[in-house]
Amino acid sequence: MRGCHLLIVEGSAAVGKTTLCSELVRLVTSQKRVPSFFNFRQNFTYHPLNPDHPDCPVSDEDIKHHLTKFLEQIRSLSRPPSYLLMESLHWTLTLRPGLDDKQWLREYEKDLLALGARIVLLIADESTHRTQLKERSGSEFYTTYGQMYGNSEEEIIEYYLSEQNRFHKIADSTLLPVCILERTDPDYVEKAFKFWNGC
Repeated sequence: MRGCHLLIVEGSAAVGKTTLCSELVRLVTSQKRVPSFFNFRQNFTYHPLNPDHPDCPVSDEDIKHHLTKFLEQIRSLSRPPSYLLMESLHWTLTLRPGLDDKQWLREYEKDLLALGARIVLLIADESTHRTQLKERSGSEFYTTYGQMYGNSEEEIIEYYLSEQNRFHKIADSTLLPVCILERTDPDYVEKAFKFWNGC
């Protein structure tokens, strides 16, 4: 959809998605003429399903229903010249808690593509990623959310390190334009903003 800028920021836990989204918000709102702007963080796109809680199992149908409702909301807001920014969406839910209906996901991406969606996959090298994950030591990230992904902090860290490889595989097969950015790239925010604008 020409004139509508729809960006989804994906990536494993602790790679810096929230920081990137905050910087992108700053760049959009600092323009001389601020366009219509909608910013959806993970408390809208991911957490409503509570997928990381072991006592709240999530079915494939739950995920599909959530993503379908969210797509309807995106459609209602995607009027040019609007900017829409989403922190995590279907790629993350494909991995956590997991959705393996590839045909359904392909149709979903066709709908996103028709709206002009683009994806930034934010990654970090293993050393940086491990350091960021260790900084959350002792927090709910490990004591609550991470319990589904390992029995110790080290096992949970290994899960998220390997998850980044699975994000790469999704990126290889997606229908959507993708820009893979390293968190350690000093220009990663500017590159993400240019990509969001179709450059």
